[in-house]
Amino acid sequence: AMASLSLPGIDEIFTRTDPERIEWVTLKMVENCSAAKQSGALAELFAMGPCDLSLAELRQMIWLAAFHGVDHYVTAVSALDARANIEKPGYFNPISYAQPWFEFLKELGDDSVLASEFARKEALFQIALRYPQSLASSPSAAPESSGLDLAGLLRALVQSQWQVRLVDEEASLDSSYKVVLALHEGGVVEERSHSSFGDATGLLSWLEQKLTRGVSVEGEDGRLEKSILLKSYADGSFAVLSLGDAPAGPLVLKRGSSASIPFTLPPRGVFTSFSSAA
Repeated sequence: AMASLSLPGIDEIFTRTDPERIEWVTLKMVENCSAAKQSGALAELFAMGPCDLSLAELRQMIWLAAFHGVDHYVTAVSALDARANIEKPGYFNPISYAQPWFEFLKELGDDSVLASEFARKEALFQIALRYPQSLASSPSAAPESSGLDLAGLLRALVQSQWQVRLVDEEASLDSSYKVVLALHEGGVVEERSHSSFGDATGLLSWLEQKLTRGVSVEGEDGRLEKSILLKSYADGSFAVLSLGDAPAGPLVLKRGSSASIPFTLPPRGVFTSFSSAA
């Protein structure tokens, strides 16, 4: 249904940026529609606050949406002053002079323009994951019992820095997708090789043997950094978003035979191919 809209949109009103709580399925659904229609997408953000969100948190959420093809950002419920709290106490998040950071809102707006530019880029995907419509509608199915529910599988793939796209269950896919995954009762099947896995650990181990990342971010210990979201694009650019509230680094971005790029991330920060390495 979302794909039929001229501008696909989502409610992402809870400002969840912790990998364990991010609405991965919601974001991946709008990403699929945005990429298919090449129209961009809209997200309602921040409405549930909390009311003491910092500009860094607002920026982090905008970039999280942008990483999924969203280039229009709105807050549908924005009280002008505290009187609005009487009627909608759960939605009190004023974007007004009531906020101590209001005078700096222009800088956030300027940065959101850059985020929207990345949102409109053609992202690269190695893995397609079919939306399990039939499984979800089956009265006997309990995908969570296998340890491979859709949200959990998406989270595991993203945190392992695999570029994955959620696609329609019956979508015809070209050879650019090296791996095509489908959830079934009891686990997940990889369609190209007809391999099956009962848990995410087995799948991730298999992926390490079968695929090579075009771009990756490692910590000082040489291991993949888990507290970031990574995106690479057809024009050769990249973007890295911190999903934590603490500084990350030193980090190293690796791109095939290109020189490695050392950098650090401030809390809730963004590092892109337009940034200066630090």
